[in-house]
Amino acid sequence: FTDHGEITQLLGMVITRDRAARTISFSHKLYIEDILSRFRQSDSGGSVTPIEPSAKLSKTQCPESRDDVDYMKTVPYSSAVGALMHLGVMTRPDIAHAVQRVSQFMHNPGKDHWSAVKKLLKYLKSTKDSVLTLGGLPDEGQPLFRAYTDADFANQPDHAKSITGYALFLGRGCFSWTSKKQGATADSTRTAEYYAAHAAGKEIVWFRQLSDQLGFGITSEPTTLYTD
Repeated sequence: FTDHGEITQLLGMVITRDRAARTISFSHKLYIEDILSRFRQSDSGGSVTPIEPSAKLSKTQCPESRDDVDYMKTVPYSSAVGALMHLGVMTRPDIAHAVQRVSQFMHNPGKDHWSAVKKLLKYLKSTKDSVLTLGGLPDEGQPLFRAYTDADFANQPDHAKSITGYALFLGRGCFSWTSKKQGATADSTRTAEYYAAHAAGKEIVWFRQLSDQLGFGITSEPTTLYTD
């Protein structure tokens, strides 16, 4: 057995600990720089958002002409989305929704879908220094353990399903998040929000049970769930 000291890198992440603040931070800067180079976006401009709020990606934008089909065969769409999925799952909750959007067209992407992926890469270029920090104390007045939910009601052209998004925080850090299509079809914005809150509620119950088994002692108070 050899002690190599504190861990500084793991699975492509650079790890930094602040013992005084009782936080641990994870950076994917090196990984982001690698995928920017791999997909030829190192010299591109940046972006302030991962996806246009008004973007309506749909199957109607899939290639139909032979020229478009042949062009998209030269585009590394699946590889790029796969690399983005890794970030969206591991350390970048801010791109989870955008990744969910572009990943729906892996089977037959079109030029508009590829443009959305490149915009996401440009956003990562602008925010490559961002880190995911876990631990620490929450802002004054905020509960230690809390969750946030939202829903995108029937905003996808190809189906009537809404999108659920939630994020769970412990202290200052977001440790669990998702953006995914709802299993049931909501017939109103209110129903879509209830579905999202229900999904977050299940995650809250799971974490409360886990923390209780580990002896964290956060289950003495109800968990605050913020909904839109």
